[in-house]
Amino acid sequence: MHRRYLFGISRTFLDVASHMVFPVHCPVCGKAGVVACQACLDALISPKPPKCLLCGKSFPCPSHPASPALLFGALHDGKARDLVLRLKYDGYKALGREMGRALARNLRRPEGELLAPVPLHRRSERPYNQARALACGVSDVWGIPTEEGLKWIADVEPQTRLGASSRRTLPKGALEWRGLPLNGKAVIIVDDVCTTGSTLSCAACAVERAGGFPAAAIAWSVSL
Repeated sequence: MHRRYLFGISRTFLDVASHMVFPVHCPVCGKAGVVACQACLDALISPKPPKCLLCGKSFPCPSHPASPALLFGALHDGKARDLVLRLKYDGYKALGREMGRALARNLRRPEGELLAPVPLHRRSERPYNQARALACGVSDVWGIPTEEGLKWIADVEPQTRLGASSRRTLPKGALEWRGLPLNGKAVIIVDDVCTTGSTLSCAACAVERAGGFPAAAIAWSVSL
């Protein structure tokens, strides 16, 4: 009993010391000293053929020939979903950049000149934009600059508070491009999760109205 007690104290001390020396751990395997292991993130990504952003069917879509392609890393389930929740609600901002890098390593790069992250909603209390963190990681690998030109001009509820039917009725003019002049530039829109596609479609409309070309949309995960 005495030895077990001392062993328990020693393990507790080592855990505390490890956390002080290595304050971050891989959220997948627990390895200390890394935000996330490259191999762990890559293993979560299972690239599928691109989908039509408007209806979710195969791309190119005969029903929506002008729709951008939707590319994504995983289904919004299991550990892939857990990482999104940790990024959004646990203040683990650095994880977003690593997730973005993993996306760029595993997805086929679409033709694009700018990465445009979906902005935070007006009512969001989050101190950082998780979509921007993802876009910065994608930019690191693909070498495409990030431009935070999309802005919410409609006071809509964050999508996590809405039901599926309400998400689909998001006004197309809810987002507006207020960044640098696009002048025909091909823009890749970035978000963490695609549920109905309404937010990404709204962003694509904003890019078109500003004179740009929505080349594709990228999400870490999709919820089917």
